[in-house]
Amino acid sequence: MQGRALRTRVSKSSAGMAGDPPAPPALLVAAAPLTAPVPGGETLVCALFATVGAWALRSVFAKTACVIAALAILCLLWGVYLKRRRAMMLYFEAHLKRSYGLSANGFLPSRPVPLLRGDLCVWEDISRDLPQLLRSNSLRQTIHAMPTLSLGDGAPAPLLRRAYVLLGQLVHAYVHMDACPTERIPAEASPLGTEAALREDAATDDAGRPVVPPQLAVPFLAASRALGMEPVLTAAATDLWNFHFISEDKGFALENLTCRSTLTGTDAERFFHMIPCAMQAAAGPVLPQVLRAPYHVLSGDVSALTRTLHAMARLFREFQAIFKRTAELVDRDMFYDVYRPLLNGFHPKGVALQLTTEGEPLVVTPKGPSAGQSAMFVVFDTVLGVSHPPSGVMGGFQEEMVKGYMPEPHRCLVRDLSAAVTATSSLDSYVAQQSRGQAHLCSAFLEAVDALTAFRRQHLATVTGFLSTTSTGTGASHFQVLLREAIENTARVGEMCRRECEQPARANKGRQHGHATGGGGGGGRSRAEQEEDASSSKKGGKKEKEG
Repeated sequence: MQGRALRTRVSKSSAGMAGDPPAPPALLVAAAPLTAPVPGGETLVCALFATVGAWALRSVFAKTACVIAALAILCLLWGVYLKRRRAMMLYFEAHLKRSYGLSANGFLPSRPVPLLRGDLCVWEDISRDLPQLLRSNSLRQTIHAMPTLSLGDGAPAPLLRRAYVLLGQLVHAYVHMDACPTERIPAEASPLGTEAALREDAATDDAGRPVVPPQLAVPFLAASRALGMEPVLTAAATDLWNFHFISEDKGFALENLTCRSTLTGTDAERFFHMIPCAMQAAAGPVLPQVLRAPYHVLSGDVSALTRTLHAMARLFREFQAIFKRTAELVDRDMFYDVYRPLLNGFHPKGVALQLTTEGEPLVVTPKGPSAGQSAMFVVFDTVLGVSHPPSGVMGGFQEEMVKGYMPEPHRCLVRDLSAAVTATSSLDSYVAQQSRGQAHLCSAFLEAVDALTAFRRQHLATVTGFLSTTSTGTGASHFQVLLREAIENTARVGEMCRRECEQPARANKGRQHGHATGGGGGGGRSRAEQEEDASSSKKGGKKEKEG
């Protein structure tokens, strides 16, 4: 009954000015059963009456038997309730997996993406030797000798993801190897040897753009379109779909994570991507709680929201601890001089994808991978009410990243979560409304927002240290302006909430002070009214003295 009633409220809250109300946001509908009442309420009442009635019996044995029976019924009901609630939680998590591609690891797949098999193994073979092919200047000759393979129709998602990662790395290496001092790639990255051949130049079109041959262009464009993403390496490719465990039993411990395939074979490349991967894994258990927040707002479940906010604060502090290791694990010179040139996107000049041997190539200008392409932080911002206006640098960049650089299921989640928050309320608005009498909720919200702000400040400081000689990130963004704006927008939400939460506290303090000084009669009035009374009292006293 409660779930149906709340669905009705969702429908009404999301209805337009005219016509039939739109369907309730999918996230709210999926979460609605989570607040189902304890089953068997009538049986519970009967058990309580039986317990009370037992004391009217004269026999001690009868009394004891009735009490035991009542307790057994209560335990049975509680077990049914817990079992039913667990089933509802599994239903919600299954909805997240089915509709948005989430797993127990959050946006990461439940297991490392498997290697390609059959004819497509040729991509795996070249990728395995990619660091040394770059070092020996023989990558382009190897690509030109490769057959043009097809992914086929209806390829499964794991195959598409693996092909997208492999082909993206090969395309980036093919296009950008001239900008990379490939002789600095460690020789031990591959067993092929160290002798360098004469580098073959990449073909260019009339505008001087590099031309990617059909051997790479055809399958890479097909994989990108099937996944709903731009034909370029993205954060999904490098941070979500390219991890592998060194030891299966150690899971997502940072030192246990490695890249399944790399461009340079260096630890700088490995940890640059596995640090975000470890952060994504840490967020996995918390994300279902965060995604249920709009429903808890709708149902007024303050205790659930408080627990969620405390969990978010702990998670953001864990992010800081993981990200702090960047300076320790990522060699700054190796990253900036060797790996970063290969990681850059193709904006603004673009690249030409040669899809046929005779036709005109397709020119694309996508940007490279960026942390802004992760749906995780968009989710946190949306729920907390951290707004990045599209007119600003951060807002415009985030909107662009959501549209073309996220996997399609993650993009759907961002859209559905935004609809759910619009139909209910973001947490900052709800906390402001509940600030009177809900100090623990205000405190939990401020703890979460302050922790997110602190992480973003840490992010800016670390990135500035690594990119000290440039103002542009791999995503073709002015990263300092972008990250400062993100910090300001996050901190602003905390400041506004802090003011709202402090107002009731000041009012209570004023009322207590009024009672203590004999002014209790004005306890329910505003501060302005009390000051006006005080002023009138002073004027009256002055007139008496003059009289």
